[in-house]
Amino acid sequence: MLTDQEKRTFEADGVICLRGVLNTSEIEKLTKSVDKQLSELTVSKTGYDFEDIARQIWTSEGKVSTQGATRFDMDGLRDVLRADQFARPLLEDKLESGEGCFFYDVAAWQHDHGVREVAFDSALPPLIADLLDTQYLNFWEDTTFVKGPRSRQKTAFHQDLAYF
Repeated sequence: MLTDQEKRTFEADGVICLRGVLNTSEIEKLTKSVDKQLSELTVSKTGYDFEDIARQIWTSEGKVSTQGATRFDMDGLRDVLRADQFARPLLEDKLESGEGCFFYDVAAWQHDHGVREVAFDSALPPLIADLLDTQYLNFWEDTTFVKGPRSRQKTAFHQDLAYF
C-alpha cells in the first residue's frame, strides 16, 4: 500500500500526493458523475452555481435565486455580507464577469452508482485506513467542486472544521 516515507510525510505535513490510485475506469465514472451534476444544476436540490450567486449577492436587490438548491440560505448570506463593511467579494480583477464556472454539489454517492463504487469499493478505503492507521472508517460525504478556468471567484484561506 503506502511506503513508510509517504506515511511520515503525511504525518508531518498533513497532506501527500498519491498518483495512480484510481484506475481509468474509476476516473471515467467520476468524470461522468461531474458532467451529470453540471447538466442537472438547474434542478438540483444540492448543486450551486457560485458564480451566479456571487453576481446576485453583489449586484441585485431581489431574492437570491439558487435554482432548485435548498441546502444553504443564500439570502441570509447576502444579508450578513452586506451588513459587514469589510465583507467584499474575493474576485480576480483582471477577468471579465460571467466567463468562469464555480460549481458545488454534494452527496452524489446517494444516486450515482459510479461515485458510490469509487467511494466504497475502490482502492481508496483501504489506502485511507492504512494512511490513518485504523481498521475502521466512516464515510462522511462526497463533495464536488468545479472551479473552471476564468472563474473570478477566489477561495480564501479557511478551515472546514467549524462546519462539522
